[in-house]
Amino acid sequence: MLSQLSQTQPALQVPSLDAVLELADQLGLPRPIANRPVFDVWFLTLHELGHYAVKPRWYRNYAEVIYWHEQRGDRPCAPLAPDLWMLCDPTPDEDCVRLWTLQVCKLMGWVNPVEANPEIFGGSNYNPRQWYVWDEAKLNQRLLKFGVDVADGHLLSRQRDIKLPHPTGVSLRQLLENHDYIYQYFQVACYTSSYSAAHLSFLAHLCKQVAKRRL
Repeated sequence: MLSQLSQTQPALQVPSLDAVLELADQLGLPRPIANRPVFDVWFLTLHELGHYAVKPRWYRNYAEVIYWHEQRGDRPCAPLAPDLWMLCDPTPDEDCVRLWTLQVCKLMGWVNPVEANPEIFGGSNYNPRQWYVWDEAKLNQRLLKFGVDVADGHLLSRQRDIKLPHPTGVSLRQLLENHDYIYQYFQVACYTSSYSAAHLSFLAHLCKQVAKRRL
């Protein structure tokens, strides 16, 4: 619980980038701008931080294994946020991240950046859709299912470890078996790891790239 972060502020504030990075440090999450300097603005950093916050620890840990963070340089096929490259990911998604950022802003007394500076959004600039959501109640229920309750000070997923069969596996077979296990655990209908030939080709490429970086 992060009670020290929920101090009441007299008016909405425009936080500094350092304030968001401090939040990342207090949550024990990686600083999002470490790999992508282009995200060196507070509201994009907060959004990308949300991708880590809403994912369960077991998910983030396995993503670390796949992308081999111990190696310097670009990660193979790596997104900015943790991703296990499933066909249908049952964990909190982009819309949940958007709600998380809005809830964190409310908790911290931070302004919605679109309301503060609408002129910088749209066109080739920043995406305003990151700062509003549809069906907030449904998305909030999904966050609560994974143990995220920002209003109560729980900014990180508290979902228990689901015990992946290969928590450190990086071969294609191990990755596919982990995917199937996740689909079955969360009762994802109509998906198995062999559902898409194109997807299998991509995963095979990903595993080869990871193997090369471990040599």
